[in-house]
Amino acid sequence: MLKIWMYSQQFIPSEKNKKFAKKIIVCYSNIRGLNDLFKIENKFMLNKLIQYIKDSKRELKKVVWPTKKEVQNHTFLVIGFSLVVAFFLGMVDFGLTELVSYILK
Repeated sequence: MLKIWMYSQQFIPSEKNKKFAKKIIVCYSNIRGLNDLFKIENKFMLNKLIQYIKDSKRELKKVVWPTKKEVQNHTFLVIGFSLVVAFFLGMVDFGLTELVSYILK
């Protein structure tokens, strides 16, 4: 802070110089305060992130995971249903294509 005052004194040699230097010092102090505030905020955010990860791990331990047989059954069910829907949509598409071509002829 003293360096700022000395720096301003070189360029403004008068009584205003002290007021100017005080303003600069106050601004500098506020900036340092903001930096400290950002450091605290970053530390707070880091603590929140760490707490989130810990909570996530704790929740994952509570999960009841499906057995291999259940996963296989559900996989075959999804594949079968997808094939049925694909066949149905294919037939609708084919039917509409034929209908439009018949109307346009």
